[in-house]
Amino acid sequence: MHNKRSVIASFVITELFAVLTVAGAFTLPMLTRIYCDLTDRPERVAVSITVGCYTCLPFVLAALVCLHMLLANINREQTFIVRNVTLLRVMSWLCFVIGLVCL
Repeated sequence: MHNKRSVIASFVITELFAVLTVAGAFTLPMLTRIYCDLTDRPERVAVSITVGCYTCLPFVLAALVCLHMLLANINREQTFIVRNVTLLRVMSWLCFVIGLVCL
């Protein structure tokens, strides 16, 4: 029972991050302009942040989809299966790509 609650909580958090990521994609230009105005940064900083975030966006969403699929397998009590190893490997590579973009 405790494991099911943990998986459900993880599902909720994953979905929340997916919604926030999509919402952030729509509000990012406005938020970066506000950031630059508040910190007296030049406009090119907002452009750099926006381009970097939009470049990472598909990789972040793909990682969240993989995490959702992994949690679904765990919820079905399919923990130690080859598919989960593949999902973890894909998530790892996606995180690596995001790290490269953020350098």
